[in-house]
Amino acid sequence: MAKAIGIEVVFGQRLPREYLVEDEIIQRLSASRHTVRRAFDKLRRLGLVVSQPHRSTRMRHYTVKEVEDLYRVRETLEVRAALDVLVPARTN
Repeated sequence: MAKAIGIEVVFGQRLPREYLVEDEIIQRLSASRHTVRRAFDKLRRLGLVVSQPHRSTRMRHYTVKEVEDLYRVRETLEVRAALDVLVPARTN
């Protein structure tokens, strides 16, 4: 369930600060209330949503600096991974 909502985020179907309505998700994804709440908990732990107890859950809004920092970390990890790949030695 959390993965399905995460996919919606990646494809721009869920926008920053958008409220996630339990009943709408239950109906649309044919899920139980318990499953949706567990998904919200997982998304909260991942930092993708924010919630107020007994109130609402909404998509998290990232600042420009946070996005830039995330991309900087990603670039560093990708470069490191590329350097760690073993390149076959040339045979002459």
